[in-house]
Amino acid sequence: LIQGKESKMWDLCGAKCDLTKLKTDKHGAGEISWIDGIPSCPVFYPTMEAFEDPLHYIQSISEEASKFGICKIVSPVVASAPAGVVLMKEQTGFKFTTLVQPLRLANW
Repeated sequence: LIQGKESKMWDLCGAKCDLTKLKTDKHGAGEISWIDGIPSCPVFYPTMEAFEDPLHYIQSISEEASKFGICKIVSPVVASAPAGVVLMKEQTGFKFTTLVQPLRLANW
């Protein structure tokens, strides 16, 4: 809760502190040990039979996966050729531009 714009005092976890005196790391490389406490998302390894209808498979795991908000599904289908080779045969000189979003460098 803001106690007043001029005082810049906030109620954080029941304790008041002056946010102007908090030390922050401009590039976000400070204390990140809390990341280790984040649980890993579930990883699913479906069989070829279960993955014949991918949407049905996703529905079958949705109850467990939705508890985490994200999951990883390792497809049982193995590509016969790397994606880059396939794309180059489809359209010679195929390129796409990737966007880099440096979140730790953002000014919040």
